[in-house]
Amino acid sequence: MIQELKKAAPFKFKGTISQFPLKAVINYISFTCILSLKKNGKTGALFFKNGNLVGARSGSEFSIHKADELLSWKEGSFYYQKIEKEFNSESDCLTDILYLTELTDMNASITIQSNNQKTEIYCSEGVIVNIDPLPKNLRNFFQNLDSIKDSKLTLKQTGGQTGNFKIWFSEFLNGSNTSSLSIKKRDTGQRKSAPIDTEGFN
Repeated sequence: MIQELKKAAPFKFKGTISQFPLKAVINYISFTCILSLKKNGKTGALFFKNGNLVGARSGSEFSIHKADELLSWKEGSFYYQKIEKEFNSESDCLTDILYLTELTDMNASITIQSNNQKTEIYCSEGVIVNIDPLPKNLRNFFQNLDSIKDSKLTLKQTGGQTGNFKIWFSEFLNGSNTSSLSIKKRDTGQRKSAPIDTEGFN
């Protein structure tokens, strides 16, 4: 079965779980990627860094502990694509992409292009350090990331990025019902959290 995967597409493949059981698929993956899963309206994802499973998502819940649940799926479909120096995708996987940058401590710029609108998200060692243009409402921006339609996503791995603030994206994912995000000014020199008003910056 692994030979079939290698022959079909070594770094990019779409298939059904009934034909390619997930445990066989993950044994094949030896690179950084997101294994996206769908089954009867449900979605999930497994996150890999150099072939090692480092994270999982089931529905809207991000936790490595969800991996066993996803690997038990016997039906549905899957898709993976190796994350290379430059990666192009649809915008509906942006939340997963941002989570992967955090899990892998990636330096990257992510461009979302839709009609005449362009948004740049800059990450340094997996932490969002800048968004251009800066949204007036950060909370709404993050909540609506995967609802952006008809747009393209481009990820480019880069050197270290700079910005005026840092957002710990995982804190948003793990506490999305709270009214604040974790932010740190660049010049503090310490990794401490301070709440910010998600209705905008003062």
